[in-house]
Amino acid sequence: MPDLSPYNGKIIGDSNLIIEYFQKTLGIDIDKHLSKEEQAISLAFRRLIEENLYWVAIYYSYAIEENWQIYKTVMKKLFSQLPESTRYEFFEELRDQILKECWGQGMSRHSEQEIFEIGEHDLSALSDFLGDKPFFMGTEASTIDAVAYGFLARIICDSLQTPVKIYALKLGNIKQFCERVRSKFYTEEETKLWQEK
Repeated sequence: MPDLSPYNGKIIGDSNLIIEYFQKTLGIDIDKHLSKEEQAISLAFRRLIEENLYWVAIYYSYAIEENWQIYKTVMKKLFSQLPESTRYEFFEELRDQILKECWGQGMSRHSEQEIFEIGEHDLSALSDFLGDKPFFMGTEASTIDAVAYGFLARIICDSLQTPVKIYALKLGNIKQFCERVRSKFYTEEETKLWQEK
């Protein structure tokens, strides 16, 4: 399993809870420059990404057999510590569980065409709101940029050639946003790793 290194003896498994933890314990608030209205807009877009667009990406990775076979090769590297004899069983159990969650959430109850259209609408909304701004809420990065980058970079840099990836790449400002975040907040070594994918 991937190493889960605790911070001050505490393991926090959800990014939103991690953000809240750092706000409370270290006084770090990257949204302090935002008005109440801007914070509300930021939260709404975070929910769009985390509760909707996320499941579109999950569907394409796990539900489509061809993509799942490709995705498994990536996962083999992540779970290389597992004995090969149990790795296949683990992957299939993981896939089965995630597909059940995707059904329970509701995304996989739609047709593949409908799922693409859902992803298309979400990506268009993000692109339209971003516009020509450097970051989603203006000239200064905030929480929504961290959340958006995590999901958008995964979609456009994924080895899977999904319809949502192709559509996202057509929205020029989405790719430019990811490149901007990477160059501003990642080291040269980290950026090189991205380019080698």
